[in-house]
Amino acid sequence: MYIKYFKDKENIISLFLLNNAAFINLLLFFEIIYFMFIISFAWGRMQGIIFGTFLLVFLIWQTVGLYSLRELNRKVQLFILDIHFAFSVAFIINRIFVSQGMSVIDHIIFAERLVAAVTEIPLIFFLTSRHVKSFQQGMPKI
Repeated sequence: MYIKYFKDKENIISLFLLNNAAFINLLLFFEIIYFMFIISFAWGRMQGIIFGTFLLVFLIWQTVGLYSLRELNRKVQLFILDIHFAFSVAFIINRIFVSQGMSVIDHIIFAERLVAAVTEIPLIFFLTSRHVKSFQQGMPKI
Protein backbone atom coordinates (compact mmCIF):
# COMPACT_ATOMS: atom_id res chain seq x y z
CA MET A 1 0.00 0.00 0.00
CA TYR A 2 2.89 2.36 0.78
CA ILE A 3 4.95 1.24 -2.25
CA LYS A 4 4.51 4.49 -4.18
CA TYR A 5 5.78 6.44 -1.14
CA PHE A 6 8.95 4.35 -0.92
CA LYS A 7 10.25 5.62 -4.25
CA ASP A 8 11.54 8.80 -2.63
CA LYS A 9 14.35 8.34 -0.08
CA GLU A 10 13.09 11.31 1.94
CA ASN A 11 9.68 9.67 2.28
CA ILE A 12 11.24 6.45 3.55
CA ILE A 13 13.16 8.38 6.22
CA SER A 14 10.05 10.37 7.16
CA LEU A 15 7.93 7.25 7.52
CA PHE A 16 10.63 5.59 9.64
CA LEU A 17 10.98 8.62 11.91
CA LEU A 18 7.22 9.14 12.21
CA ASN A 19 6.66 5.52 13.20
CA ASN A 20 9.51 5.56 15.69
CA ALA A 21 8.60 8.97 17.13
CA ALA A 22 5.72 7.24 18.89
CA PHE A 23 8.13 5.17 20.93
CA ILE A 24 9.73 8.18 22.63
CA ASN A 25 6.61 8.01 24.79
CA LEU A 26 8.02 4.89 26.40
CA LEU A 27 10.43 7.16 28.28
CA LEU A 28 7.44 9.03 29.66
CA PHE A 29 6.20 5.90 31.44
CA PHE A 30 9.07 6.42 33.91
CA GLU A 31 7.75 9.93 34.52
CA ILE A 32 4.25 8.62 35.20
CA ILE A 33 5.56 6.14 37.77
CA TYR A 34 7.62 8.90 39.38
CA PHE A 35 4.57 11.21 39.54
CA MET A 36 2.45 8.40 40.96
CA PHE A 37 4.86 8.14 43.89
CA ILE A 38 4.84 11.90 44.43
CA ILE A 39 1.04 12.11 44.35
CA SER A 40 0.75 9.07 46.62
CA PHE A 41 2.84 10.83 49.24
CA ALA A 42 1.16 14.20 48.77
CA TRP A 43 -2.53 13.29 48.48
CA GLY A 44 -2.83 9.58 49.14
CA ARG A 45 -2.41 6.23 47.49
CA MET A 46 -5.81 6.13 45.78
CA GLN A 47 -5.34 9.54 44.13
CA GLY A 48 -1.91 8.44 42.91
CA ILE A 49 -3.36 5.28 41.39
CA ILE A 50 -6.22 7.16 39.71
CA PHE A 51 -3.88 9.85 38.36
CA GLY A 52 -1.38 7.25 37.13
CA THR A 53 -4.08 5.16 35.46
CA PHE A 54 -5.49 8.21 33.69
CA LEU A 55 -2.03 9.22 32.43
CA LEU A 56 -1.21 5.66 31.33
CA VAL A 57 -4.43 5.38 29.31
CA PHE A 58 -3.78 8.79 27.75
CA LEU A 59 -0.17 7.89 26.90
CA ILE A 60 -1.20 4.57 25.36
CA TRP A 61 -3.83 6.37 23.23
CA GLN A 62 -1.20 8.94 22.25
CA THR A 63 1.37 6.32 21.27
CA VAL A 64 -1.09 4.34 19.14
CA GLY A 65 -2.43 7.51 17.50
CA LEU A 66 1.04 8.82 16.71
CA TYR A 67 2.06 5.46 15.27
CA SER A 68 -1.10 5.56 13.14
CA LEU A 69 0.03 8.95 11.75
CA ARG A 70 -2.93 10.98 13.01
CA GLU A 71 -2.58 14.75 12.74
CA LEU A 72 -4.18 15.42 16.14
CA ASN A 73 -1.73 13.10 17.86
CA ARG A 74 1.20 14.80 16.11
CA LYS A 75 0.08 18.14 17.55
CA VAL A 76 -0.49 16.64 21.02
CA GLN A 77 2.96 15.03 20.84
CA LEU A 78 4.54 18.39 20.06
CA PHE A 79 2.83 19.89 23.11
CA ILE A 80 4.02 17.00 25.31
CA LEU A 81 7.57 17.28 23.97
CA ASP A 82 7.70 21.04 24.54
CA ILE A 83 6.53 20.75 28.15
CA HIS A 84 8.62 17.71 28.97
CA PHE A 85 11.78 19.14 27.38
CA ALA A 86 11.57 22.35 29.42
CA PHE A 87 10.87 20.40 32.60
CA SER A 88 13.71 17.94 31.88
CA VAL A 89 16.28 20.64 31.19
CA ALA A 90 15.38 22.44 34.41
CA PHE A 91 15.70 19.16 36.34
CA ILE A 92 19.04 18.31 34.69
CA ILE A 93 20.54 21.73 35.40
CA ASN A 94 19.29 21.59 38.97
CA ARG A 95 20.83 18.15 39.51
CA ILE A 96 24.15 19.17 37.94
CA PHE A 97 24.59 22.21 40.17
CA VAL A 98 22.87 20.88 43.31
CA SER A 99 23.83 17.23 43.35
CA GLN A 100 24.06 16.59 47.06
CA GLY A 101 21.95 13.79 48.42
CA MET A 102 20.95 12.14 45.13
CA SER A 103 19.39 8.73 45.67
CA VAL A 104 19.30 5.83 43.23
CA ILE A 105 15.90 6.91 41.91
CA ASP A 106 17.29 10.42 41.31
CA HIS A 107 20.12 8.97 39.23
CA ILE A 108 17.64 6.87 37.21
CA ILE A 109 15.33 9.85 36.61
CA PHE A 110 18.35 12.03 35.76
CA ALA A 111 19.51 9.51 33.13
CA GLU A 112 15.99 9.11 31.73
CA ARG A 113 15.46 12.85 31.44
CA LEU A 114 18.89 13.34 29.88
CA VAL A 115 18.12 10.72 27.21
CA ALA A 116 14.66 12.19 26.68
CA ALA A 117 15.98 15.76 26.35
CA VAL A 118 18.59 14.69 23.81
CA THR A 119 15.99 12.87 21.69
CA GLU A 120 13.16 15.39 22.09
CA ILE A 121 14.83 18.37 20.41
CA PRO A 122 15.37 16.61 17.05
CA LEU A 123 11.83 15.22 17.26
CA ILE A 124 10.37 18.68 17.84
CA PHE A 125 12.14 19.99 14.73
CA PHE A 126 11.18 16.90 12.75
CA LEU A 127 7.49 16.90 13.74
CA THR A 128 7.12 20.61 12.91
CA SER A 129 8.68 20.41 9.45
CA ARG A 130 6.51 21.13 6.43
CA HIS A 131 7.61 17.93 4.75
CA VAL A 132 6.26 15.79 7.59
CA LYS A 133 2.92 17.57 7.59
CA SER A 134 2.52 17.29 3.81
CA PHE A 135 3.77 13.71 3.86
CA GLN A 136 1.38 12.79 6.65
CA GLN A 137 -1.59 14.35 4.87
CA GLY A 138 -0.70 12.56 1.63
CA MET A 139 -0.62 9.08 3.20
CA PRO A 140 -3.45 6.76 2.22
CA LYS A 141 -6.06 6.16 4.90
CA ILE A 142 -6.06 2.63 6.27
